[in-house]
Amino acid sequence: YYRDYTHVSDIARANILAMTSDKVGKGEIINIGNNSPYSVNQLVQLIGGEHVFVPERVGDVRITNANNTKAKELLDWAPTISLEEGIKQLKEEWGI
Repeated sequence: YYRDYTHVSDIARANILAMTSDKVGKGEIINIGNNSPYSVNQLVQLIGGEHVFVPERVGDVRITNANNTKAKELLDWAPTISLEEGIKQLKEEWGI
């Protein structure tokens, strides 16, 4: 399974831009994501630790990947923190 992990500060910045933009209408839907899906196994490798395999869940989507085109056009937004950098920052903050 692949997920498009996005750093919380990138998401917060996108929300602030959307709230203050005159280009975005009420109820406008804008996808926000890193546009770079990682497998759960890749995430485990970045974090470190033991792999624990669990059975598939019924109805779970195999790949999620946000299309940031609208965010770029309306908000001039793009992600700034990669998954690797976010994990590195987290490990430094937690001292691991």
